Amino acid sequence: MRERGDSVEPLEYPDDGPPPLGDDQAVVGYVKQYEHALVQKRIRSETRGRVTGFGLSGDARTFDAPPDAAIVRFRYSYHYGFENHAGSTVHSDSPTNYATYYVDESVVVRAHRKGFLDDEKEQALIPDPWGSGDPVQCFD
Repeated sequence: MRERGDSVEPLEYPDDGPPPLGDDQAVVGYVKQYEHALVQKRIRSETRGRVTGFGLSGDARTFDAPPDAAIVRFRYSYHYGFENHAGSTVHSDSPTNYATYYVDESVVVRAHRKGFLDDEKEQALIPDPWGSGDPVQCFD
């Protein structure tokens, strides 16, 4: 549901249960949809639903994971516009963000980091969902 002054359709979290874990493309799509919705919902909350524009883009890669699980890191940036209290539109751009997701049949764990990683760290599992992540969704 749109708030007064909001011209951006709200995004929804994936609601079909865990994605097929043997299908990297499906897991990456799930992670991207989840992160898009999470970021947009946070911005809508911070701006009290007065969002006039929103965009998020980036790329994802998979990492080695235990059997029957997946690990995906999504590197992205986003931008949005919102109407301030004076009625003016304000535009904001994010720094580079990294969200790493661990997904299995029972839980989704997310770790987040802002700021660019150099080439060496880009190859490492940073942020590590087990070292700094939080569960964001559980399945029956």
